Amino acid sequence: MNGGYKKAMDGIRFSEAAKERMARNLVAAQGASHAPAASATRQARERTPVRARAGGKRRWQAVAAAAAAVGVLAVLGGAAYASGALMTMAEAVDAAFTGAPTPTEIVDKVGRPVGAGASSNGVTVTAEAIFGDRENYAIVYSIAKDDGTAFDLPPKTDSGTLPLRFQEGSPTASVSGTRSASGTAYFYDADPADNAIQYVERTSVNQDGGSVIGKTARAHFGNLCEAESGNMVAPGDWNIKFVIDYEDLATSIPAGQTFHLDGMGATVDSLELSPVALTATYTVQGTKDWEGSGSGLMSEHDAHEAERFRAPLSVTMADGTVIDASNSGGSSVERDGTTVCHFATLFETIIDVDDVVSVTVGDVTIPLR
Repeated sequence: MNGGYKKAMDGIRFSEAAKERMARNLVAAQGASHAPAASATRQARERTPVRARAGGKRRWQAVAAAAAAVGVLAVLGGAAYASGALMTMAEAVDAAFTGAPTPTEIVDKVGRPVGAGASSNGVTVTAEAIFGDRENYAIVYSIAKDDGTAFDLPPKTDSGTLPLRFQEGSPTASVSGTRSASGTAYFYDADPADNAIQYVERTSVNQDGGSVIGKTARAHFGNLCEAESGNMVAPGDWNIKFVIDYEDLATSIPAGQTFHLDGMGATVDSLELSPVALTATYTVQGTKDWEGSGSGLMSEHDAHEAERFRAPLSVTMADGTVIDASNSGGSSVERDGTTVCHFATLFETIIDVDDVVSVTVGDVTIPLR
């Protein structure tokens, strides 16, 4: 341990309750992790001898702090972060106090979080599956009554979903290492005769490149109620943390096509199509004429400029259905008189990529068959 690390560790102080909580979480995390994590922990212990000295409580504080640091790094580095993602200091501290994220197994390209559930007031919320691509994904949760009885639910909407919402928390999980996210969520009942309903969230994240795979998702849900009336369906508070892991289901579509956008030339740089989203990057030969309001709010002029660089996007299915993918979230960067635009559109329904016959960007249609 070099001087910088030693100085930082010497400055750490934990209460007795905090030390006990850290110890419990680290033991639980090691028990739930795979064998490589346990091996990494043993190797860390062998490489880091602890020299006992007199001092009672002071000695315990030093040993607890060192053991917590070694244990967290070993457990997270060996199991939960087996995909190679790097752990931030904030994540290490979070793991020490709340436990390591639940690992996720991949079965038939779909991520299956292992034991990622929480119970409150006789209701258990469990992350059942997660799938998608590098920056767009869907998570399927089950919400089940522990006594085996069915929920008292309001009538379904015309689209077949349930008009429910959580009063507290976020409609979608937060993901470590991402700058922002957008998405939608809905409830449905796969089997009205059983004791569970399903909750699906679809999310697109902005993370400056890279992949969401290998990062940690944290979901907080509170008080399930009817969307309009607010009548309580299941009071409770549920917190779940798991590693995002699945096989990237995106298909790369050959790029390089040119098209026209509001009188400007543009080139398709890349197209990615997955069951949950269409992601497009293209370069426009021109830049925005920003006005800048100074108030922090976008002026009408600037809003029009932003729209000028948003290319129409659509996906055509084998049955003739055309999915409008223009209402997308994204960003743009100006470079040497050009503007590089990056947009991702989450589909309203999960599609079969094999049924897509073409993708349209601006005024150019790219056949896939």
